[in-house]
Amino acid sequence: MHTPPFTPAPPAIGSHVRRTIAAAALLCACVLAPLTARPLLAQSPSGLSAVGFDSVRVGLTSGDWNERHAALARLNAAYVGPLPGVVVPWIVATLGREAATIHDHEGDEDFGEYLGELVFTGVRTGDARTIPGILALDGLSMSTGVAAFVVSQGRSVMPALDSLAATREDRASDVAEAYGLMYARYGARLTREDSAQVLRRLVAVAYHPSPVVRAQLAYVVGRGPIPELLPLIAELAASDSGQLNGVYIVRKDAAMVLPELTRARAALPVSALLDRLTALTGAACNDADRLLRWHCGALAVSLGSAVRLAAIGQTRLAVAALDVYRGIARRTAAEGLLPRLTTVTLDGSAAGVVERLAPR
Repeated sequence: MHTPPFTPAPPAIGSHVRRTIAAAALLCACVLAPLTARPLLAQSPSGLSAVGFDSVRVGLTSGDWNERHAALARLNAAYVGPLPGVVVPWIVATLGREAATIHDHEGDEDFGEYLGELVFTGVRTGDARTIPGILALDGLSMSTGVAAFVVSQGRSVMPALDSLAATREDRASDVAEAYGLMYARYGARLTREDSAQVLRRLVAVAYHPSPVVRAQLAYVVGRGPIPELLPLIAELAASDSGQLNGVYIVRKDAAMVLPELTRARAALPVSALLDRLTALTGAACNDADRLLRWHCGALAVSLGSAVRLAAIGQTRLAVAALDVYRGIARRTAAEGLLPRLTTVTLDGSAAGVVERLAPR
């Protein structure tokens, strides 16, 4: 799967201290972009002595956050490459403690820098055990590098992302962006089932009650780009009713990304379009009940026929199979078995393949 650069949107509006944390952390965005991150401070290849390790360990358990910050600075200054394994449990524990503590440092930029460096150090460990703490400290909003480390874990991190979106309204945009990054940058690592699960979550964002979050979906899909969601974004551009200060922000943002999505879809071969339609169908049919399962089986049969016929050059018959697929999708929507926007996405994606196979 093509994996273009992915630029993060501004973080969702949260408390002042969270904005401070994010702003401080963005100062190091240039070093966070690779998964193998580099430390913030000037480096020395010599590492730490036994005394130095003990100093870091003691500092990280201090009741004074300034001492904890100083310990992190010493650690990051001592290693150019990956951090020693011995420090990983210390960083995991420190992240956990900060995540579980209610802090009274509203507007304190130095404290924001400390939390930003703590999250950054968690990324540097490369250890998935740091992810709960990173998420709890709003690490997704800090930089693409932090988000990339989180989503590179694939399926294993999905429950934590889902929980964050469900419990933190102010992080819904960050989670949508994380799933977009997971699909666009790391799609080649995902199984077909996992790809369907990610697409299912992205489509679900189109139903979010906040127009700000729905507008973020348009941004995420456009920047991916994720061309299989072009029909969904086109529908939002045409009919979304969300307004902010009298402006239809979802329509506006969706319309802005349509040209890029159209170009991205045009660049894909028919085989790739069919493969992505297969993933969309799997996303729609995940956990189907008895009635929907019958329709999903019919969708799978007609789509499978289209894939086989297109592969052997039977264009006319492939188009006919896709027409059957579109008819089944519409009937499924008419019977109330699939949400409208999901059906719009399936039908529109199939129509895009038909247009490529038999242009008017």
